[in-house]
Amino acid sequence: MWFTLRFGNHPCRELQRAWNDHGAENFTFEELERLDNEDLTYVRDARLKERVLYWRSLLGGFAI
Repeated sequence: MWFTLRFGNHPCRELQRAWNDHGAENFTFEELERLDNEDLTYVRDARLKERVLYWRSLLGGFAI
């Protein structure tokens, strides 16, 4: 992600525009939540989808 942003060719135009407007020093990527390990793939995938929706809703985010 950092590589494509630095070179100005990230596929998410909104993210690239924000990067260009505000600069690298104003961006952070951080862990919001840590989930317990799940052996069953379908359970893990369902849980991840649920949490992504939760955090997007809470933070007003969108998929990149």
